[in-house]
Amino acid sequence: MNLHTLKTDKFKTVYIRVDFRRKIKKEEITKRNILADMLNRGTKNYQTEREMIIQSEELYNANYGYNVCSSGNYSIMSFSITSLSDKYTEKGNLEKVIKFLMDMLFNPNINNKSFDEKTLNLSKNYIKKYIEDIYDSPRRYAKSRIREIMSPNSPFSYHQDGYIEDLEKIDEYNLYEYYLNVLKNDIVDIYVIGEYDNVDILNDYFKETKNKKLNHIIEHKKYRTKIKKVVETRNVRQSTFVLGCKIESMDSFEMQYVASVYSFILGGSPDSKLFMNVREKNSLCYSISSVISPVTNSMFIYAGIDKKDYKKVLKETINQIDAMSRGEFDLEDIESAKITYKCGLKEIYDSLVTMASNIASQEYLMFDSLEDRIKKIDMVTKDDIIKLSKKIKLDSVYLLKGVLDENN
Repeated sequence: MNLHTLKTDKFKTVYIRVDFRRKIKKEEITKRNILADMLNRGTKNYQTEREMIIQSEELYNANYGYNVCSSGNYSIMSFSITSLSDKYTEKGNLEKVIKFLMDMLFNPNINNKSFDEKTLNLSKNYIKKYIEDIYDSPRRYAKSRIREIMSPNSPFSYHQDGYIEDLEKIDEYNLYEYYLNVLKNDIVDIYVIGEYDNVDILNDYFKETKNKKLNHIIEHKKYRTKIKKVVETRNVRQSTFVLGCKIESMDSFEMQYVASVYSFILGGSPDSKLFMNVREKNSLCYSISSVISPVTNSMFIYAGIDKKDYKKVLKETINQIDAMSRGEFDLEDIESAKITYKCGLKEIYDSLVTMASNIASQEYLMFDSLEDRIKKIDMVTKDDIIKLSKKIKLDSVYLLKGVLDENN
């Protein structure tokens, strides 16, 4: 168990988050989503969602929830709660809030070594609907498909929400066995941010465990020499275009600083090369942007287009990527990117949630502190950006073609 604390009187609340993480396995993803949802639905002391909500309201409307996500080679299951500081309630309220969260994690509604079957069916239906909802979101669906196309059967392509076919394999008994496995084997990180006096009570619930060494970052072993192209149709009006690129291993400076500047100049603002050339100059798309994911060594370019412009969009997008590698951008572009980067970092201080996530990035990815990052961004040079651009390899393009496109 790793406890990360940060005291600040900037807020009237205290944010507590507990992360369970382990090496991601495709066959466990659905089960982790179900388990997290089940723990959030009730405990031995508060057996229904209604009872949970009533108790949270008695704790001055403490706000609780969960999230399951993939982060590089890890699967992370997070449980969090936000409560008023004891300074604004009666003394001891925070301790009650912590006990409420720990009740969720360590005292679930279990009988005869099994979870409640009725609640499990509710959870399955909820997760099933969320998985199926991906088909109603062209952007979300395209984001998932491009990863499958680029690196099938690898953690890079796994669906973090789970798989329909795995739902029926889960019952109240094997879910309980998996729950015990999580408690025994997952690495646990706890984040406490806000105004508080003492949170030593947390140590009563967790035992010390040794961190298992695992490279958090996904490294690619193969790079295409020719772009793979996949086109699928959907009964929608606007077509969704995604270009996926793999990036050769970045060092820490490139991950934290150069990648952000590069992506901002290429497609991170209304003044970016993609926006100005693909959209404004050539009128080839409704929207376009780029994003780099350092934890997966990848870059994606998303655009909403008319299907008739697909080839032109692809060609012009590649032209702009090539222009970046030739250094066809100005020092003013770099300075603008740095200013935006600093503003984004400063906004982290505006939320307990983002402050916790920042500490997590330091824990998981060995990122620098906010203070150091604000300083080091100024060290990025044009040569650094050009050097990074040489590591970006075009991989696959995916078009979700709208059959209701007005320009049939």
